[in-house]
Amino acid sequence: MLVVCFEVYDFNGDGYISREEMFTCLKKSMVKQTTEEDPDEGTKDLVELALRKMVHYMVSITVQ
Repeated sequence: MLVVCFEVYDFNGDGYISREEMFTCLKKSMVKQTTEEDPDEGTKDLVELALRKMVHYMVSITVQ
């Protein structure tokens, strides 16, 4: 089941979930706030925060 979930977010099939793929997933799942100047800025911040926290556990997200 984990492999199937991973493959859903690994858009290019390279075996890794990149910063860009994570951004796309989060952007599609978040509600846009009309008061934000740059609606993508919050999504970018979330991706950076998630990647910084994961760096303690792994270099990249892989299925292996």
